[in-house]
Amino acid sequence: MAAPSHLHRHASPAVSIHGCTILAIDGTHSSGKTTLATALTQHYQGIGLNAVYLPDPARESPLIAAVIADPAKSFDLTIELDLFAATITQQIRATPGHRLVVTDKTLANVLAYARLLLKKPQKHKPTFHALTRMCRAWQPYDLVIRCVDHFPIDVADDPYRSRVTELQEAADYAVGVALDEAGYPVVDLPAGLSTDQRIQWILDHPLAPAL
Repeated sequence: MAAPSHLHRHASPAVSIHGCTILAIDGTHSSGKTTLATALTQHYQGIGLNAVYLPDPARESPLIAAVIADPAKSFDLTIELDLFAATITQQIRATPGHRLVVTDKTLANVLAYARLLLKKPQKHKPTFHALTRMCRAWQPYDLVIRCVDHFPIDVADDPYRSRVTELQEAADYAVGVALDEAGYPVVDLPAGLSTDQRIQWILDHPLAPAL
C-alpha cells in the first residue's frame, strides 16, 4: 500500500516556541532522515545561522535500550508515552537561543510507530486518540520534510532497527497517515536524490522557512 502523498494544503499554523523556527525531517526508518537532518543543520550553521540539530530521542531512552537488548521484552504503552513526552521536552528546551531547530522525526512519527509496535492496538485506542488530538492541538513545526526513499537496513550496524526491520513499508504508510491526521505542513522530498541535492531542493522549495 502506497503511503499518502502530501502537500497538506490545510495545515494547522505552527505554535511558536520562543520565536524559533522548527524544521522537521520525517519518514520511515532507513529513509535518510538523520543524514539529511545533520547535513542540513551543518549547512545553516556554515552560513552563520544559529541552528541546532535534535537527534531522535528514542536513541537516548533507557527504556527503549532495554527492549532492544532483550528479545524477550516488548514495547508497551508506558515506553511510548515516555518517548512522546521526551520529544516535546526536547524540542521546547532546544529553542531558547537558537534561530532554527532541525529535528529528526515529529510527534506524529512517535504515534505512528506506537500503533505498529504495541500489541493489541485496539486496547490502546483511547490513548492513541488523545495523542492524535495532542498532535493537532500543539503543532510546533513550520515545515515537515518527508523522506520517501527506502534504503537497505543493516541491523548489525544499527541494532535499534532490529525490531522494525520488516516494517519499513508499513511504517512509511503509518507515518504518512499520522502526519496527515496531525495537520502538519508536509511536503514530500523527491526520491533518488543525493544528500546535497536534497538540501538544495529544500532550500529552493517555496514553503521553506524564511530565515
